[in-house]
Amino acid sequence: MTRSERAVQVWQVLVNAAFHRQTLTYTLLADRIGADANELAAPLGMIHRYCAMKQLPPLSVLVVRSDAGTPAADLSWTTDVDFAREAVYQLEWLKLKPPRLASVGVKVTWSIWPVPAGRRVPAPGV
Repeated sequence: MTRSERAVQVWQVLVNAAFHRQTLTYTLLADRIGADANELAAPLGMIHRYCAMKQLPPLSVLVVRSDAGTPAADLSWTTDVDFAREAVYQLEWLKLKPPRLASVGVKVTWSIWPVPAGRRVPAPGV
């Protein structure tokens, strides 16, 4: 599965979590999508950039560390995590047009999420 496909998968889980006013640990999210928790940094980064670009609340704020119940320190969304989380809960995500995959030749990417070549997103704390 490509990073873009994984991001679409993570998006769907997070929208469901927002609808039910839930947070998810990295481990629980990874279990739900059949991935390793260390594989979530790239898709969560893509979701974060998409939300910022579309001026949406940071959906990825719903993913928290199991030891602290807070988002990973290396992923900064806002100075007020509680406010950001409440903004995510308040938005009617299911009424929005979801991000989509766009095929360009053999390479499949989220059409509005170019990942800069050579750039790595640090793995979140599990």
